[in-house]
Amino acid sequence: MIFLSIVIVNWNSYSYLEQCLASVVKTFPEERYEVIVIDNASTDESVSRIKNRFPAVRLIANDTNAGFARANNQGFAVAQGKYVLILNPDTVVFPQAIERLTGFLDQHPDFAAVGPKLLNADKTIQFECARNFPTLSTEFFWLSTLVRRFPKNKIIGRYLMS
Repeated sequence: MIFLSIVIVNWNSYSYLEQCLASVVKTFPEERYEVIVIDNASTDESVSRIKNRFPAVRLIANDTNAGFARANNQGFAVAQGKYVLILNPDTVVFPQAIERLTGFLDQHPDFAAVGPKLLNADKTIQFECARNFPTLSTEFFWLSTLVRRFPKNKIIGRYLMS
């Protein structure tokens, strides 16, 4: 039985996708997962490169760019895992990250979803990955770009849970 289905939507980002797929292969036991890549009509030879470098990947090559949501739905429709993980092609998976996420779900059957902590290339946290519910004031700060001028403001700090 497949434990985890990893769905990745790609569009002209093979250089990132290659690093992503390599990190998945290194960090999670191969017999426990499947990788489904939905390519949205890339013109950078992503399809042929994926076939050559990662033959175990289940590849869905769209003739047109179906968009992110529709392409993910294509992946979900064929996914066979107990859990589904959505990855962006520019993601590098750290060792133990997938086991921690799926382990949490196994231990907490009342949870339907989890999200990982996202890090920048320099390993600082991407605060956008952990947002609180928006309010009128947080939306004002965010949309007006005042967040850039006042990054330590309490209002935006609560929103970004920093």
